[in-house]
Amino acid sequence: MLKDNLVETLGRALRDHWEVPCFSDLDGPTLTYGDVANRILRLHYIFAECGVEKGDRIALIGRNCANWGVGYLAAITYGAVIVPILPDFTGSEMEHILRHSGSSVLLVAEPIFDQIDETKAPSLRAILGLNNFDLLHENDPRVAPAMAGADTGYVERFHSILSRESLEFPAQPGNLLAAIVYTSGTTGFSKGVMLEHHSLMVNIRYFTDQVELAPGDRIVSFLPLAHAFGCAFDFLSPLISGCHITFIDKLPTPKILIAAFAEIRPVVVMSVPLIIEKIYRNKVKPVLETPKVKFMLKVPGMKKLVQNKIRKQLYEVFGGRYKEMVIGGAALNREVELFFREIGFNLTLGYGMTECGPLISYTRSASRPPAHSVGKIIPYMECRISDPDPETGIGEVQVRGENRMVGYYNDEEATAEAIDSAGWLLTGDM
Repeated sequence: MLKDNLVETLGRALRDHWEVPCFSDLDGPTLTYGDVANRILRLHYIFAECGVEKGDRIALIGRNCANWGVGYLAAITYGAVIVPILPDFTGSEMEHILRHSGSSVLLVAEPIFDQIDETKAPSLRAILGLNNFDLLHENDPRVAPAMAGADTGYVERFHSILSRESLEFPAQPGNLLAAIVYTSGTTGFSKGVMLEHHSLMVNIRYFTDQVELAPGDRIVSFLPLAHAFGCAFDFLSPLISGCHITFIDKLPTPKILIAAFAEIRPVVVMSVPLIIEKIYRNKVKPVLETPKVKFMLKVPGMKKLVQNKIRKQLYEVFGGRYKEMVIGGAALNREVELFFREIGFNLTLGYGMTECGPLISYTRSASRPPAHSVGKIIPYMECRISDPDPETGIGEVQVRGENRMVGYYNDEEATAEAIDSAGWLLTGDM
């Protein structure tokens, strides 16, 4: 059983890499790990002065940015429950989640604030803008004084731990609720997946044990951080390794991403199939369909030369430095996967779901998993195939283990349908 403590691990990362670049927005300034620690403690002061208690919910809405990361870390290290909400939800969906979660504080990107009717979420005491954590709305007399005194108040309160040598956050138990992640429901409102500190730590530890990351390594974070995949592997795992994370705070089109990869040259690339498939269709397939290349691919000696050239060009498209490319979130088009494998372009597929925070299976590319495989079950989980078909062996994938969710927030019926009496999570996947 994993014994690492999430909050202690986050505190150690900030302390050990104090002067290392931590967060950058694509076209914005850079925060060091020490800067991030100061911003976290300033928010801790505000939370405390506003009467936020351990276990209270703090909602977070916005596109990937440095202050999104600061807000998430501030909630987790305070002992509150973070409620990350996709910025693409409608205003009514956001209001529903704020009500359903009973969030006390909302950290929100200013343009999104305009879409929300704060009167529809009466539990909110304060709404702070992600730009500078300025006050946008308050519904508690303690909030305005807390904001007014925050700049000096946090320094006075936390002066004994405001240094590289002394920074420390009190450890939070592994079974403490860390996050309520609302999945993208296809019908009706989405369910709130409850993940404990230990679930997040299992995902972080497994990934950092598999993929070698070092202080100062650069990461491009473009997957939505309100999703478990992006949060665990584009944000939390690189953070505890001392990496420099650059956030793409706009719609991550292939054009924007290719420019960012060229500038930042990340050491790991996390992606969903859609991005890889678009790059294949727009950058690779038109070349493959030219008469000259078609002819060369039919000549045995020349075919290898063409494939090597395409592989090198693709490697440069992703910055030319990456050690691992991980594809998850959906099935990768088989034609695309087989092409990448044929030319020797390393990528690896994983499988998971929000209910596992998210990882269920993964095998790094260096181990050469077979085509179309999503890897082996991670060692913190068990897996079984329920009622397999006698001829095909196909049945429902069911899992249980250390990173399985507690259940769905305030929804005992849905929880009972998803987790059986023996603790098996019924994934619904075949």
